Amino acid sequence: MREEYGREMAGEAARWDLAEWLRSVEATHASDTQEYRHNLTAVEAWLEEERTHRVHAEADLAKQETGRQSMERELDGDFPRVPFF
Repeated sequence: MREEYGREMAGEAARWDLAEWLRSVEATHASDTQEYRHNLTAVEAWLEEERTHRVHAEADLAKQETGRQSMERELDGDFPRVPFF
């Protein structure tokens, strides 16, 4: 009877250890998932910020190019010739 009780206690301890290990694994998984989601949110925000910067830079370049073309057209126009002596 003592042997049976000892095996029963050992089995119970093993089940308890296994249950604790599973809880630990689940907690680690939940923590990793939360960290992953946090990092993903941060990266998405950073990407959106970069897209905004790119759109503004492209708009600035387009504005500069329009200004350059406008100046070029003005310079290509007929200006009165100034005689050089």
